[in-house]
Amino acid sequence: MIYLIDIPNEEDKKKKLEAWRKKEKFPSFSTMREFLKNQGIVSSDIHKHLPSFFEKIWKYSQKINKAVHKQGFNFLYISRNHPLNRYKEEDFLSEFESFLSETIGIISILRLAIDPFPILLKDEEIYHRMFDTLTLQYPDNFIEKYTITGLVENYKKTELYQNHYNHFMDKEKQSEAITHIIQNQFVNTKEFDSINQQLHLLKPDDILAVKFLEKSEKITKCYTMGGLLFYFSDRNTNRTSHSYSSEDFKNFSKASQKYNQKYDEAFISVFSCNGEDFYVEHNQKFSKRECDELNNINLNSNSSASE
Repeated sequence: MIYLIDIPNEEDKKKKLEAWRKKEKFPSFSTMREFLKNQGIVSSDIHKHLPSFFEKIWKYSQKINKAVHKQGFNFLYISRNHPLNRYKEEDFLSEFESFLSETIGIISILRLAIDPFPILLKDEEIYHRMFDTLTLQYPDNFIEKYTITGLVENYKKTELYQNHYNHFMDKEKQSEAITHIIQNQFVNTKEFDSINQQLHLLKPDDILAVKFLEKSEKITKCYTMGGLLFYFSDRNTNRTSHSYSSEDFKNFSKASQKYNQKYDEAFISVFSCNGEDFYVEHNQKFSKRECDELNNINLNSNSSASE
């Protein structure tokens, strides 16, 4: 994957990707390794800052290839329970665990040739400037366990890391409340003043969730995308079940009466926002006046709480 990403010429990249898809002739590990070292846009820079890492890859690939391919009969293709082989089992397992541990550490660094987010997200200043990403940071115990601490520090000197770091540091820093909305879809209803000061940093669905929750204290959660995306808050819902079904939300949308639909111990009301259904979960029924006010919510509306 790194090889395919790091080919400088787009036409060559397409040809190699097509060959890989069709299982045609493809470069060997050593060929890709040399190419990335000398010609790869990102990999050559990483190679310059982490030479010991690539030496480790070569060292362990040689050892593993010897065990699996050259001496595989003695190492792998024997009965482990045979009395003649039992004395070797402890050494075999120890070596296998060592190879596995080193391989995980190597892959975790190779992953960073694609993007630096697993390391970037560890920086609090970056985290509070980041968009909603599916990537998780590498935990400290993971970095320590797989002995990549020194490699990570050297990786931070690469152009890939520095360019991403500078890009995000140029962005406006988010308050804690805004970061919770962006990263976790959690709205702290005690922080509306702080949230409204940086409302411009949020996506349309984020903004609508904030506006609905601010408009009515009866609302505990908001859903969009047919229920696939939801926002929760510090308000407790009366609903005891944590189960979810997309069919429920299809039925909520199809109902002739869109408001105050029973949802276990709570209620669901459906409002049309920007041409899509927006679902709000609430603990008490809405009055007609409340429904009318909530129905007027849009990206440009004033969301001050109902009396």
